[in-house]
Amino acid sequence: MSDIQLSKEHKLGKERCLELAKELAEKLESRLGGSSKVDGDKVYYSHMGAKGTLEAGECNIDVHVKLNMMARAFKPQIEQEIQRLFDKYID
Repeated sequence: MSDIQLSKEHKLGKERCLELAKELAEKLESRLGGSSKVDGDKVYYSHMGAKGTLEAGECNIDVHVKLNMMARAFKPQIEQEIQRLFDKYID
């Protein structure tokens, strides 16, 4: 599997960051399918080609995604989309 790791600083506070992480996971579900669940400060997202976590911190949000072999070809596009969502929703 191939990994994607991204992090973005924010000034939202942990609680608001977690709310946004949940919203982002819901958007992924509606656009791509898959499922998500929340456990503490982490949101887990799973799709047949990828599994990932969004971890909300007081000053940053971290994303870790594992891609299977088929999804690996789309790694640059997936990274760009995550970065676009960060820039749009996380400030």
